[in-house]
Amino acid sequence: MNSSDSGWRVVSILECFNRGEGELSAYQVSHKTGISLPTTYRIVATLAKSRFLERDNGSGKYRIGPSLYALGSLYLSSTDMFKAAEPVTMLLNDLTKETINIVIRDKGNVIAIMKLESKHAFRYAAHISTLLPAYASG
Repeated sequence: MNSSDSGWRVVSILECFNRGEGELSAYQVSHKTGISLPTTYRIVATLAKSRFLERDNGSGKYRIGPSLYALGSLYLSSTDMFKAAEPVTMLLNDLTKETINIVIRDKGNVIAIMKLESKHAFRYAAHISTLLPAYASG
């Protein structure tokens, strides 16, 4: 195994976690990625030690940890798009009273990075970091 394979294994493990599956056991991660269980245990233990994942002591399941959140937040704070979009987002929200989402494209999808809620009782409830197909996010 070369270091490139190890890197892709780490990435595939991190990509297992999403809003629908926020907590996973090492067995579930192994099953989803096709990585052997002993290797999965070793990688998730390392990710937990570095706080990219955290382990629930009760259930033994893993979830995204604070170090990964900090890296994602660094991306948002280092892009000019977020700063430029904020006043326009606020103006649109004030004028329309509708929910306004700011998203970034990621291949054929969009990821919500900023949201202002509708002033109406009926509203669309997407969360920050929600991943949607681009064609369904108009």
